[in-house]
Amino acid sequence: MALLQKDMNKYNSDIATLEAEIASYNDRIDSTTNSKADVDQRIADKTEQRNDRNTECQEAAYDYQNRRNARDADRGVVSQLISILNNNLRSLREYIALRLAAGDDLSL
Repeated sequence: MALLQKDMNKYNSDIATLEAEIASYNDRIDSTTNSKADVDQRIADKTEQRNDRNTECQEAAYDYQNRRNARDADRGVVSQLISILNNNLRSLREYIALRLAAGDDLSL
């Protein structure tokens, strides 16, 4: 009977050890699961931030293109005005030269 009791104690000890190991593994699984959930949440947050930043960059690029187009249009208008002014100045110089050649006094 003593051998049976000794074997039972050994088996109970082994069972207790195995149950402790199982509990330890369950704790590690829970910890890893929680860690994975945290990582998944961080990934989702970073993905959302990236998408938001991408949207901001696209909007900024669109705004920049609009401002650039407006500046190009303004430069075109200024270029046309300078061309008209140069033509008028040339005509004025020719007119003055003709008047002076004709002997007119152009003093104000």
